[in-house]
Amino acid sequence: MRIALTIAVLTFLPGIPLAMALLRNVRDALSWISLAITLGLLWSTAVTFGLTVFHIPLTLGSVGGANLLPALLLVTNTRALRSARL
Repeated sequence: MRIALTIAVLTFLPGIPLAMALLRNVRDALSWISLAITLGLLWSTAVTFGLTVFHIPLTLGSVGGANLLPALLLVTNTRALRSARL
């Protein structure tokens, strides 16, 4: 159960903000969810690969912080947040 929850968090945590910022024109809910999952998986894979290449330990703080980065950037950028709400 913990592994499934971890996979869901690592997928949706970066995927939803990335989809909100990048896929504003996609209105169909089913395609939006699948695209958000895909973006989340790509982001998590790229972050894990980048942390491994730069020899940064894969701890909860480093992986979690890197996966929170899209959400933090979306919240702090008012223009992107406003366009994501539309």
